[in-house]
Amino acid sequence: MTDFAALQISIDATGAVKASDQLDKLGQSSKKVESSINDFERSSNKSFALIKESVLGLAAGFSAIQVASASFSAFRDFEKQISSVSTLVDESITDMTQLRDATLSLGATYGKLPAEQAKTFYQIISSGVTDTTKATELLDQANKLSIGGFSDLFKTADSLTSIMAAYGDKVKSVADISDTLFVGTLGQNNNR
Repeated sequence: MTDFAALQISIDATGAVKASDQLDKLGQSSKKVESSINDFERSSNKSFALIKESVLGLAAGFSAIQVASASFSAFRDFEKQISSVSTLVDESITDMTQLRDATLSLGATYGKLPAEQAKTFYQIISSGVTDTTKATELLDQANKLSIGGFSDLFKTADSLTSIMAAYGDKVKSVADISDTLFVGTLGQNNNR
C-alpha cells in the first residue's frame, strides 16, 4: 500500500520547489524593475538638469537683451538731446566733444541719465547762456540744487536761468543763487 505520509511530503516538496522558482523569478523581475526605475530616475534628473540649464540660459539671454535694449535706448535718447543742443550753438566756436564729455561726466557724478543732462543743457543754452563753460557751471549747480532741494533737474535749471535773466549783472554767481535757493528750501522744509 501507498504510504500517504510520504506521498504528501513528496507533493509538498515539489510545490515548494516550484514556488521557490517562482519567487526567484519574481525577485529577478523586481530587480529588473528596480533597475529600470533607477535608470529612469537618473535619466529624468539629467533631463531636468538640462532643462533647468536651458531655462536659466534663456533667462540670462533675455536679461542681457533687455539690458542691451535699455542701453541702446538711453544712448539714442542722449544722442537726440545732444543733437538738439548742437542746433543752438555755433560749432565753430563751441567744442561739441567738450560739451558731450561734460554732459556725460556730470551725469556720472550726480547719478542722472546723460539724456536728462543734455536736455537740461539745451534749456540752459536756449535761455541765453551760450558760453560752454558758464553753461557747464550752471548745469553743475543745477544738479547740486536738484539733489539738495529734492527737485527735478530741468525745473531747477529753469529756475536758475530765470533768476539770472531777471537780475542780470546783480547776480554774483550761479553758486550764490543756488545756495540762496537751497537755504530757502531748508527753511521751507523746517516750517512744515
